[in-house]
Amino acid sequence: MSALGLDPTSSPAPETGRTILTTGLQRMVEMGGDLDVVRECEAMTIKLEVDQTAGFQADGFFSPLKLALACGSPPLVRQALEMTHQLVVNKALVGGGPDPFQPEAGRCLMDTVVESVCEAVDTSDSEASISVLVVLLSTVVTTPCHVHGGTLLLLLRTALTIHRDAVDEAVHRTCSDTLKQVLNVVA
Repeated sequence: MSALGLDPTSSPAPETGRTILTTGLQRMVEMGGDLDVVRECEAMTIKLEVDQTAGFQADGFFSPLKLALACGSPPLVRQALEMTHQLVVNKALVGGGPDPFQPEAGRCLMDTVVESVCEAVDTSDSEASISVLVVLLSTVVTTPCHVHGGTLLLLLRTALTIHRDAVDEAVHRTCSDTLKQVLNVVA
Protein backbone atom coordinates (compact mmCIF):
# COMPACT_ATOMS: atom_id res chain seq x y z
CA MET A 1 0.00 0.00 0.00
CA SER A 2 1.38 3.40 -0.98
CA ALA A 3 1.37 6.51 1.23
CA LEU A 4 -1.63 7.76 -0.76
CA GLY A 5 -3.64 4.61 -0.05
CA LEU A 6 -3.13 2.87 -3.39
CA ASP A 7 -2.72 -0.90 -3.40
CA PRO A 8 -1.34 -1.91 -6.81
CA THR A 9 -1.70 -5.61 -5.99
CA SER A 10 -5.41 -5.57 -5.20
CA SER A 11 -7.75 -7.45 -7.49
CA PRO A 12 -10.97 -5.82 -8.67
CA ALA A 13 -14.41 -7.27 -8.19
CA PRO A 14 -15.72 -8.70 -11.50
CA GLU A 15 -18.15 -5.86 -12.24
CA THR A 16 -16.25 -3.03 -10.52
CA GLY A 17 -15.06 -1.34 -13.72
CA ARG A 18 -18.48 -1.47 -15.35
CA THR A 19 -20.12 -0.14 -12.16
CA ILE A 20 -17.61 2.71 -11.76
CA LEU A 21 -18.10 3.72 -15.37
CA THR A 22 -21.90 3.44 -15.39
CA THR A 23 -22.33 5.37 -12.13
CA GLY A 24 -19.77 8.01 -13.07
CA LEU A 25 -21.22 8.60 -16.53
CA GLN A 26 -24.68 9.02 -15.02
CA ARG A 27 -23.30 11.59 -12.55
CA MET A 28 -21.63 13.51 -15.36
CA VAL A 29 -24.90 13.61 -17.35
CA GLU A 30 -26.73 14.88 -14.23
CA MET A 31 -24.10 17.60 -13.74
CA GLY A 32 -24.78 18.87 -17.25
CA GLY A 33 -22.68 21.80 -18.33
CA ASP A 34 -20.64 20.86 -21.35
CA LEU A 35 -22.98 19.55 -24.05
CA ASP A 36 -20.27 17.50 -25.82
CA VAL A 37 -19.42 15.74 -22.55
CA VAL A 38 -23.09 15.02 -21.83
CA ARG A 39 -23.70 13.61 -25.33
CA GLU A 40 -20.58 11.43 -25.15
CA CYS A 41 -21.56 10.16 -21.68
CA GLU A 42 -25.04 9.29 -22.93
CA ALA A 43 -23.59 7.48 -25.97
CA MET A 44 -21.15 5.50 -23.81
CA THR A 45 -23.93 4.62 -21.34
CA ILE A 46 -25.88 3.04 -24.22
CA LYS A 47 -22.73 1.27 -25.40
CA LEU A 48 -22.21 -0.07 -21.85
CA GLU A 49 -25.76 -1.43 -21.77
CA VAL A 50 -25.18 -3.25 -25.06
CA ASP A 51 -21.66 -4.51 -24.21
CA GLN A 52 -22.24 -7.24 -21.64
CA THR A 53 -19.06 -9.20 -22.35
CA ALA A 54 -17.24 -10.87 -19.50
CA GLY A 55 -13.84 -9.55 -18.49
CA PHE A 56 -14.90 -5.91 -18.91
CA GLN A 57 -12.16 -3.40 -19.75
CA ALA A 58 -12.83 0.36 -19.73
CA ASP A 59 -10.20 1.14 -22.38
CA GLY A 60 -12.87 1.48 -25.08
CA PHE A 61 -14.86 3.91 -22.94
CA PHE A 62 -12.27 6.63 -22.24
CA SER A 63 -13.62 9.25 -24.69
CA PRO A 64 -16.15 10.89 -22.29
CA LEU A 65 -13.49 11.08 -19.60
CA LYS A 66 -11.06 12.68 -22.04
CA LEU A 67 -13.68 15.27 -23.00
CA ALA A 68 -14.57 15.96 -19.36
CA LEU A 69 -10.91 16.38 -18.39
CA ALA A 70 -10.52 18.99 -21.13
CA CYS A 71 -13.82 20.86 -20.66
CA GLY A 72 -12.67 23.25 -17.93
CA SER A 73 -15.73 22.71 -15.72
CA PRO A 74 -14.33 21.97 -12.21
CA PRO A 75 -17.12 19.56 -11.18
CA LEU A 76 -16.84 17.56 -14.42
CA VAL A 77 -13.05 17.54 -14.26
CA ARG A 78 -13.11 16.30 -10.65
CA GLN A 79 -15.62 13.57 -11.56
CA ALA A 80 -13.51 12.48 -14.54
CA LEU A 81 -10.36 12.42 -12.36
CA GLU A 82 -12.11 10.32 -9.73
CA MET A 83 -13.46 7.89 -12.34
CA THR A 84 -10.08 7.60 -14.07
CA HIS A 85 -8.39 6.91 -10.74
CA GLN A 86 -10.93 4.26 -9.73
CA LEU A 87 -10.79 2.56 -13.14
CA VAL A 88 -6.96 2.47 -13.10
CA VAL A 89 -6.69 1.25 -9.50
CA ASN A 90 -9.30 -1.44 -10.15
CA LYS A 91 -7.40 -2.48 -13.28
CA ALA A 92 -10.36 -1.79 -15.55
CA LEU A 93 -8.48 0.95 -17.43
CA VAL A 94 -5.13 -0.51 -18.45
CA GLY A 95 -4.38 1.48 -21.59
CA GLY A 96 -1.95 -1.01 -23.09
CA GLY A 97 -3.64 -1.23 -26.48
CA PRO A 98 -3.24 1.13 -29.42
CA ASP A 99 -4.22 4.76 -28.87
CA PRO A 100 -7.45 5.45 -30.80
CA PHE A 101 -7.04 9.21 -30.31
CA GLN A 102 -3.53 9.46 -31.79
CA PRO A 103 -2.80 6.25 -33.72
CA GLU A 104 0.98 6.42 -34.01
CA ALA A 105 3.47 3.58 -33.88
CA GLY A 106 4.51 2.76 -30.33
CA ARG A 107 1.77 4.86 -28.76
CA CYS A 108 -0.75 3.29 -26.39
CA LEU A 109 -3.99 4.53 -24.84
CA MET A 110 -2.28 5.12 -21.48
CA ASP A 111 -0.25 7.87 -23.19
CA THR A 112 -3.48 9.76 -23.90
CA VAL A 113 -4.85 9.02 -20.42
CA VAL A 114 -1.77 10.54 -18.75
CA GLU A 115 -1.68 13.48 -21.17
CA SER A 116 -5.37 14.20 -20.56
CA VAL A 117 -4.89 14.12 -16.79
CA CYS A 118 -1.81 16.35 -17.02
CA GLU A 119 -3.70 18.87 -19.14
CA ALA A 120 -6.49 19.00 -16.53
CA VAL A 121 -4.18 20.60 -13.95
CA ASP A 122 -5.53 23.75 -12.35
CA THR A 123 -2.87 24.75 -9.83
CA SER A 124 -5.24 27.31 -8.28
CA ASP A 125 -7.47 24.45 -7.12
CA SER A 126 -5.71 22.44 -4.39
CA GLU A 127 -8.28 19.64 -4.41
CA ALA A 128 -7.99 19.18 -8.18
CA SER A 129 -4.18 19.31 -8.01
CA ILE A 130 -4.14 16.53 -5.41
CA SER A 131 -6.59 14.51 -7.50
CA VAL A 132 -4.33 14.87 -10.55
CA LEU A 133 -1.34 13.69 -8.50
CA VAL A 134 -3.24 10.68 -7.17
CA VAL A 135 -4.35 9.67 -10.68
CA LEU A 136 -0.84 10.09 -12.09
CA LEU A 137 0.66 8.02 -9.29
CA SER A 138 -1.93 5.29 -9.80
CA THR A 139 -1.01 5.04 -13.50
CA VAL A 140 2.59 4.31 -12.54
CA VAL A 141 2.15 1.99 -9.55
CA THR A 142 -0.81 -0.04 -10.81
CA THR A 143 0.17 -2.97 -12.95
CA PRO A 144 -0.27 -3.63 -15.80
CA CYS A 145 -0.50 0.07 -16.80
CA HIS A 146 2.04 1.15 -19.37
CA VAL A 147 3.63 4.54 -18.56
CA HIS A 148 7.04 5.07 -20.07
CA GLY A 149 9.24 7.36 -22.18
CA GLY A 150 7.90 10.81 -23.00
CA THR A 151 4.67 10.15 -21.12
CA LEU A 152 6.58 9.40 -17.93
CA LEU A 153 8.58 12.61 -18.41
CA LEU A 154 5.34 14.57 -18.89
CA LEU A 155 3.98 13.02 -15.69
CA LEU A 156 7.11 14.08 -13.76
CA ARG A 157 7.08 17.57 -15.30
CA THR A 158 3.42 18.00 -14.32
CA ALA A 159 4.10 16.91 -10.75
CA LEU A 160 7.03 19.34 -10.52
CA THR A 161 4.88 22.17 -11.92
CA ILE A 162 2.16 21.45 -9.36
CA HIS A 163 4.81 21.47 -6.61
CA ARG A 164 6.30 24.73 -7.83
CA ASP A 165 2.97 26.55 -8.15
CA ALA A 166 1.21 25.16 -5.08
CA VAL A 167 0.49 27.44 -2.15
CA ASP A 168 -1.16 24.76 -0.02
CA GLU A 169 1.12 22.66 2.21
CA ALA A 170 -1.03 19.55 1.62
CA VAL A 171 -0.37 19.84 -2.12
CA HIS A 172 3.38 20.17 -1.48
CA ARG A 173 3.40 17.05 0.73
CA THR A 174 1.28 15.04 -1.70
CA CYS A 175 3.49 16.12 -4.57
CA SER A 176 6.68 15.15 -2.73
CA ASP A 177 5.21 11.77 -1.81
CA THR A 178 4.04 11.22 -5.40
CA LEU A 179 7.44 12.07 -6.88
CA LYS A 180 9.26 9.80 -4.40
CA GLN A 181 6.93 6.88 -5.15
CA VAL A 182 7.10 7.34 -8.92
CA LEU A 183 10.90 7.49 -8.81
CA ASN A 184 11.02 4.38 -6.59
CA VAL A 185 8.84 2.47 -9.06
CA VAL A 186 10.75 3.48 -12.19
CA ALA A 187 14.26 3.37 -10.71
